[in-house]
Amino acid sequence: YSAKKSLRMEECNNMEDNIKKSILLFLIKNKHTFFILQNTQKGKTKIVVNELKRWAQDNTKKVVTFYIVDNDKTLSDQSVDSITRNFEKINVKIFSLNSNTKVTFDIIKPYIDAYAGDTEGDYSMPIITLLCNNKQCEKMLKLLAHIEKKVSVNNSQLRYAMIWDEADKTYSQLRDKAFTINNTTITCKTFTVDNT
Repeated sequence: YSAKKSLRMEECNNMEDNIKKSILLFLIKNKHTFFILQNTQKGKTKIVVNELKRWAQDNTKKVVTFYIVDNDKTLSDQSVDSITRNFEKINVKIFSLNSNTKVTFDIIKPYIDAYAGDTEGDYSMPIITLLCNNKQCEKMLKLLAHIEKKVSVNNSQLRYAMIWDEADKTYSQLRDKAFTINNTTITCKTFTVDNT
């Protein structure tokens, strides 16, 4: 099954009939998204790592990746270890946002800014891993708003990408959590649906 080829994502997002909209969103191709559905972990990490490598090697954009995992520090540590092992040949900078690290917005922001302006390859693609909870979500939204501002105001090559591990749980948990950043109320949906 598929939607008609001329149907665009924007048309679906503006539909009043929520049932029709929900069905069509499954059938329309979305160039801004990819989805992995497997009943086990086997192979999922490899697919994610291959996508991350593709983003790291793209010379037309400067991708900042957010990797959101279930609110379990052990799982977060396993994800970071797996990413680190798989990126031995491609240099990336991993930041972990959790209650045990001292990593803050003020540490990550200057790195993102330096990465955005880097023409010599001195700064690697940042991958920011975070636990699925309100505190870390607020930090992520603040960084996403910063990236979006750099793009809209300065036409920066920066782009954000989000990987939602166990998305049925993590994305639905944080999607509509509202935070006020720079006097504007935003949610994860702001950056996944409203402004891609």
